[in-house]
Amino acid sequence: MAEATSTGDERGGELPRHVRDRAEAYGGHLDRPTTLVSRSNGRRSRRQASLPDQAMVAVTLGGCRCSSMKTTAAMGMGMGTLRYLLSEHPKIIKFRWSPAETWFSTWSFLFTSIVTHILLSILLHLSLSLLGRRRLPLGPIPALHSLLMSILSLAIFSGTLLSTAADIRDIRWLWHRRRHPHITPLHWLLCFPLGTRPSGRIFFWSYAFYLSRLVQLTRTTLFMIVGRRRGRHLPDRTVTSFRLLKQTLLVCTSFLWLEFSQSSQVLRILLGTSLDAVVYGDRFWTGVGLPRVSSFPLVVICRSAVTWCGLACHVGVIVLHCLNGGCNGMGAWVFNCVSDGMILLMHFNLYSSDSDSDKSSNS
Repeated sequence: MAEATSTGDERGGELPRHVRDRAEAYGGHLDRPTTLVSRSNGRRSRRQASLPDQAMVAVTLGGCRCSSMKTTAAMGMGMGTLRYLLSEHPKIIKFRWSPAETWFSTWSFLFTSIVTHILLSILLHLSLSLLGRRRLPLGPIPALHSLLMSILSLAIFSGTLLSTAADIRDIRWLWHRRRHPHITPLHWLLCFPLGTRPSGRIFFWSYAFYLSRLVQLTRTTLFMIVGRRRGRHLPDRTVTSFRLLKQTLLVCTSFLWLEFSQSSQVLRILLGTSLDAVVYGDRFWTGVGLPRVSSFPLVVICRSAVTWCGLACHVGVIVLHCLNGGCNGMGAWVFNCVSDGMILLMHFNLYSSDSDSDKSSNS
């Protein structure tokens, strides 16, 4: 028996040190026996002989579980930081649209910036016509401008989405306290209550959207300098006039959203920024010389979807205004409807004229 025991001790052995260290590091304790016993108990010996393999599997699973927990924790911290920066920052919560406190918030600045932009565009067009230059190379500037606008649009979209969720969470109790069971988040998104003031998270990102529209005015200048895109048969003057009027209307509309706390502006900001992110991302992709992934007209489909969603928002606003005692900022909403109709009509005329030019050139 002694010989059998000594032979078993020689065959047996403790677990490798690195296995025991990793098991203890992830909370595992190897209290089972780690040495082999005599040959007479063969079934028990085989069970104990498999302990190193079982411990290795346990350590591996524990390591995978710990790494996944660390990844989840890191993602949670990142989302928490992003949520704080985009919706819980004190400057966002305490924002207030006021000519005395906010930059570029006066009527005089609005009219001055629009008139200046129009005059500079006309002057640039006349200068290029006199010089006989149809196209001037600007290198990577248009592509960088598209990248900047795409990033700004994504940031405004994310901030508006998170701020909307936070505002609905904070004011939901007020709806129940005032016994308004008919008010739902969709109702609030389409129809601000009468007396809504332009302050808080939503209007901070509406202000950011207004500033992005001011930056977007430079796109018309870049278009005039670089020239029209290939495949477009319309004169540069027609396309430039369309862009100039469209950008001017968009700046006026975003200013009125803030000035009169217009209803449905949250949905319009989400729709507009999502469309801008796709359009400017596509322009950056092609501007740096990369080929299109496919011939699928993604931009055209997105424009059509946003247009129909905008029309649905207008219908929802007028229905809620008539049925539930009024919505805030209806004067600005009327101007928004007129400007959207003008832009839609100009888009239709532009693309129909372009398609007619294509057919005549092919024939």
